[in-house]
Amino acid sequence: IQIDAPPDQSITFPAQTSPRGVGGGTFAISPTATASSGLPVTYSSLTPAVCTVSGTTVTPVAPGLCTIAADQPGGTAGAVSFNAAPRVTQSLAIQAASQTITFPPQADPSVIAGASVPIAPPATAQSGLPVTYTSLTPGVCAVTGSMVTVLASGDCTIEANQAGNEFWPAATPVSQTVKATALPPTPVPTLGPWALGLLAGLLGLMGLRRRKTL
Repeated sequence: IQIDAPPDQSITFPAQTSPRGVGGGTFAISPTATASSGLPVTYSSLTPAVCTVSGTTVTPVAPGLCTIAADQPGGTAGAVSFNAAPRVTQSLAIQAASQTITFPPQADPSVIAGASVPIAPPATAQSGLPVTYTSLTPGVCAVTGSMVTVLASGDCTIEANQAGNEFWPAATPVSQTVKATALPPTPVPTLGPWALGLLAGLLGLMGLRRRKTL
């Protein structure tokens, strides 16, 4: 008969191998967690959209952070009854095998040299991560953010990239080429000597009439 209050217990849950692949199939929790009481530990997934757990088997579902909880609800070991142990968790990355970029065709820009146009429609990555752009023809066009600056007429090739993260590998770059037309600047009208003389005369006449009215 146990007279004293039930003792506490703790769980030791070592780190798990990371990353794991979505397409790699199921894997076992290893090393497994142990309770100081010696009682069995149970596992559950705190991120079922990323991974599921059955017994000690983990099934990857989607790229992301998979968090596994280890619990021991308490019980009797020998003649000693233990309190429930505090939950312990371990997280590991579930990584996609690849990702793709969708980059729709772009309109051919025809603007004054040095003017900019937006990349539209924009490129999107399968992962939902942001896409960056670079110009493969810097003599014809330059790219800053999602704006393309036309420098000269010719083929302007824009490349879309997505570098990936711990859950998604880098995507294969995708490019689009457009025919850029750099228009000459609009000339500023100039007045010849005759027009300047006429303008001076008109201004002088206007000034004379104004003085007479005062």
